[in-house]
Amino acid sequence: MKMNWKRQNLLQFLNKNGFVVFAILFFLGMAYQYLYVDLLRDEATSFMRCSLHPFWTTMTNYFAPNNHILFNLFQNAVSKILGFSDLAEAIDYLPFYRSLQIGASLFTLYFTYQFANHFFNKQTAQISVLLVVSCIPFINYVVQLRGYNFSMLMGMMMVYSSYRYIQTQQQKYFWGTTFSSFAILYIIPSNIYLVLPLGLLWLFKYGKTIIDTRKVYFSEEQKRLFGLLIAFGIAAFLVALVYAPIYERVLFNRYVTREPAHRFYVLLEYLPHVTNGFISSRHALLLLVVPGLYYCFNKENQKNSWGVWQQLLGIYLAGFVISFLRNDLPFYRTFSVMIPIFSIVLAVPIASFIDKIIRSDQERNYWMMGIYVYCMFAAINFYVKTIEEVDQQILQEKKVVNTTHSYFFSNLYQPDEAAIELKKRYEKNPYPVLLVPNELEHIISGQYLRKLDIPSYLLRWINENKNLKTKMKNPRLAHITHSSKSYQTYDKTLRYPIHPKNYHPSFMQFEVMLEFLNKKVPSDHYYLLSSYEKRLQKKFYQFLDKKYTLKKLSKGNSAYNLYLLSRKKKMASTTENLENKPS
Repeated sequence: MKMNWKRQNLLQFLNKNGFVVFAILFFLGMAYQYLYVDLLRDEATSFMRCSLHPFWTTMTNYFAPNNHILFNLFQNAVSKILGFSDLAEAIDYLPFYRSLQIGASLFTLYFTYQFANHFFNKQTAQISVLLVVSCIPFINYVVQLRGYNFSMLMGMMMVYSSYRYIQTQQQKYFWGTTFSSFAILYIIPSNIYLVLPLGLLWLFKYGKTIIDTRKVYFSEEQKRLFGLLIAFGIAAFLVALVYAPIYERVLFNRYVTREPAHRFYVLLEYLPHVTNGFISSRHALLLLVVPGLYYCFNKENQKNSWGVWQQLLGIYLAGFVISFLRNDLPFYRTFSVMIPIFSIVLAVPIASFIDKIIRSDQERNYWMMGIYVYCMFAAINFYVKTIEEVDQQILQEKKVVNTTHSYFFSNLYQPDEAAIELKKRYEKNPYPVLLVPNELEHIISGQYLRKLDIPSYLLRWINENKNLKTKMKNPRLAHITHSSKSYQTYDKTLRYPIHPKNYHPSFMQFEVMLEFLNKKVPSDHYYLLSSYEKRLQKKFYQFLDKKYTLKKLSKGNSAYNLYLLSRKKKMASTTENLENKPS
């Protein structure tokens, strides 16, 4: 009797809110692994170019779509509160910055749950939250110090507020729609792939009511739809206002004008790839989705809910259709804003299937527990396999970034440890440190070295003419960038101009840097930090073998290998004789 009572209480708890609690705990456990992940290149760029500057610079320095402006304004405010003006100082507080991202993601789960609960049922809401937190791209983008997490939050807030305004016509949902639709576009302009389909949906419904009633603004439904259009109109006006100083760089940068390999590339390549990434190896759920759609379609009492489901599916697909019509080539991560919507689209037929075939609450809870266990194990298994694949890609000297695979996952990506290892050697023998250009995250290497007060040198390519329209047509100049802790920001690093005869961004130009450094900081030995071992050795024997020897100092496999580059003795002695020769 006592055991039955305990089991009954447990099932009641699970039926009310336990499944959501379990899902959130699982998510926090997965996200915790990323709290102490080292800085990424795009994160470093956002800090150096946007978040560690005056607010006006953050708002106007749209050097590339990397500037997720509203998010960087938030990060800028946090940095100023903490008193940081240099990335070398902020690096130690990366776990704090990432924990703020995880906190924001909980609000994304809140709006996902509320939407599914209001427009479908509680069971759908529970499954929706589970599908979001067990989606690997969601976990991947949530902890990154970029605007994708905030985009998902504002996107779900916009969808929820607009649908709730249609239901209730409450002012808080009107202003919630206005704020979120403005914010999501001010974070990343490419979020238009979500905002535009939703706005067109309400415009279409408003036009349909006019055709059906032959009246413009009299019925209650028309008033609510018209109110939503005003909310989107206000947001569009505000977006145009804040982007006005930089509109040319926002609308006509080289990333916006990229074209795909063929006309149907987005529909035939992007859509299947992104969808498969969102499923995240949970393909067995499709066995519940297909019959669940049949039950949804045949349920008379769920016609309104079925209409909402169709609209959500249309919004998800419309983003890809718009990209197809524009014939552009957005990044895979552009569509990460759709993850909560896609999860609800999957959750509705799954919940309908369970509701149709299961009658008792106890059996329904057992089914829910089975789905939860399956999704969690599938996510963990997919996560482990992804890490192994990314490790192999790094060892094969490939840099793969898509919805599921990124060096962000890899155990080999540890620039902090590489810098610490170099620090131990540098204290004994302070040779100049060189970073190989055009490799995996050489910018990050320099920042972690700056944190430990180790100067480094890097060959960079900088455009002589910064005019936007002619930027990609003009020849580039080679510069040596010297980074050390005494230079507080990226923009103040020293740049030494060199003019190679032919622009060729390969290891061949590294020889130019060595020749220059021999004059500025003459040394018989240099530390060399490189990501690609095979490529480095190939280029070394191709260009530098006659003058230098190369010895690997680091042990084991890593994304950051430390080498000692030494001038051959004959050459070194010749240089010394020339230096000692009287003028």
